[in-house]
Amino acid sequence: MKKKILTSLIPIFLIISSNLIAQKNENSFQIKMYKDRSSLALESDKGNNWNTMFIKKKDFELNQNGMLYEKNISEEVADSKYVISIKRNRNKVTLTGIKGTNWKELTFQLPEKGNYIVVNENGKS
Repeated sequence: MKKKILTSLIPIFLIISSNLIAQKNENSFQIKMYKDRSSLALESDKGNNWNTMFIKKKDFELNQNGMLYEKNISEEVADSKYVISIKRNRNKVTLTGIKGTNWKELTFQLPEKGNYIVVNENGKS
């Protein structure tokens, strides 16, 4: 009797665990960052609806769809998988995780084109 109950519960546990893994991967993202002339270059490796962006702004918010617009920012944050605030001062970049990250703040020197920093929901590498 116990064996029947246990064997009937195994598929349920497998379904639940695979759903949890899928939910965790749903919010994952990976972005390469580097300096390209006077712009911040962003290349999406995964989890975004954009491929590459070159941004000259020094202060902006970013999500899976690109830059957030200040007029609709509260709506866009609510609809986002993740939101990162990016502040750039010369070669120094400070990222603040607003939503969907496992970190609060990351600060680093921005490398030149040819090298890059990789940022994801867990930090930088």
